[in-house]
Amino acid sequence: AQDKKSKKDKKKGKENTESAAPATLVTPAAPGAPASNLTADDLAFADMVHDFGTVPEGPDASFVFTFKNNGKEPIIIQKAQPSCGCTVPSFSGEPVPPGATGKIDVAYHTKGRPN
Repeated sequence: AQDKKSKKDKKKGKENTESAAPATLVTPAAPGAPASNLTADDLAFADMVHDFGTVPEGPDASFVFTFKNNGKEPIIIQKAQPSCGCTVPSFSGEPVPPGATGKIDVAYHTKGRPN
């Protein structure tokens, strides 16, 4: 049953453009931890994609994906997969309690990438 949940959770984060996919949710967070009851619906993103549009070459462009934990247990983001190597996600890895919001910062490195 856990494999089915993991695949469903991973599918939730697949939509993207030239930004980072919001997240790939993997549970449980620690080896030996009890099975999780989280579903993809427990992770609600304000934005699923972000288009940086036309940006000048040189400075990084950034965006913050925010999400809310609508579940009944903490969510720990363990991996955020960008759609290309020029986009770099970062996140704390700290648990996001039920009802709380979390974030994934995304930087698009424009150096050497003209419009």
